[in-house]
Amino acid sequence: MQEILESTIYKFDIKTRLTRLACLYTVVKIFTSFCKMRYRMTAIKRSVFGIVFVVAAFALVNLFLTKYMLQRKELKSEKWTSRIRYEIEGQQEVKDSISSFLKSLTFQSNYSQLESGIVASNFDVQPKWVRGKIKKQPRLLLGIPSIARNNEDYLFETLTLLVRKLSEENLNQTVFLVYIADSDERIGLDRALKIQQSFEKDVDEGRIMLISPPNVLMPDWENKLFPNFGDSISRVKWRSKQNLDMKYLMNYMIKNYDPSYFLMMEDDVAPADEYDRLILKFAGEKPTDQWSYCDFTQTVGGAGKLFHRDSMRDFALLLEIFWNAKPLDWLLWDLVRGKKCGYSDKGDECKEKSNLLIRAYTPDIFIHKGKESSRSNPAFGLSR
Repeated sequence: MQEILESTIYKFDIKTRLTRLACLYTVVKIFTSFCKMRYRMTAIKRSVFGIVFVVAAFALVNLFLTKYMLQRKELKSEKWTSRIRYEIEGQQEVKDSISSFLKSLTFQSNYSQLESGIVASNFDVQPKWVRGKIKKQPRLLLGIPSIARNNEDYLFETLTLLVRKLSEENLNQTVFLVYIADSDERIGLDRALKIQQSFEKDVDEGRIMLISPPNVLMPDWENKLFPNFGDSISRVKWRSKQNLDMKYLMNYMIKNYDPSYFLMMEDDVAPADEYDRLILKFAGEKPTDQWSYCDFTQTVGGAGKLFHRDSMRDFALLLEIFWNAKPLDWLLWDLVRGKKCGYSDKGDECKEKSNLLIRAYTPDIFIHKGKESSRSNPAFGLSR
């Protein structure tokens, strides 16, 4: 293509030169004829030939001047184009460098803030009270947020089963972080005292720890709610409070204990025997860079979801942003969809890609036992 273009330009340049030579020959011929015939011409003829000569000479001069000016403009244009291109390329390199630097700062800042427990938030990260102390960097940490119902309290039974059915081999590598999420501090302290007295040995040995919400879970959070997906405002409040509780539990857990695996739990489930052995064996069968979470209870919302050290941070950041937008189990789907699906992927195609990051274990290791929803708590009301 380049050779054809150069050949065409060359031919066009030859044609232009021949045209100029023809014009020059015509002017010279006319001038010579005029000189020979001027004595035989009348005054009118001499005037006509003089005008023709002047016009031809002017046209030729104009042709040469036009070509000269065009060449100068082209050279000037190429000069400025080269300079502008050089400056743009230089600015783009600077822009790319700054962008990369800012991105690295942003990610470092996000994870730094996350690990310090204050991910882009204004809330106090310290709980009002703490009961017990678990060891740092355990292999498996179970996070159990719990809130009182009107007529039932499933936490004691669930915690009893979880502790009793631990395997001997992982007894000292598994810990429980129980988050007493009651807004009424008196009720929360009463429930914590009951657990502390009933599991005194496990609390003393650093297996069970209980914490409360911080002084301010999130400033003015109830005024940041909006109804969507056909849910009433009371239901939105209930599911958003669940997200805030889990967000705080995860931030506190990552900041202070940084386990290898985090198992998201609910307070009304029953586990299989030696569930911890089954979970850790299944989790270790694939490298953690090939999955986001393992699902050990496919019929229960947020319970039985296992995260590794990196993905637990990803989900904590997602909760930080969308705590008031969707239910907890929907955000779990968003976690993997955001990593695998493109804008053009249709529903089935996206689901197929997302499932590559979700490892489902069968049969379910945890069974949902609770019959009374946490929505029965007076803080949420019962309207559906």
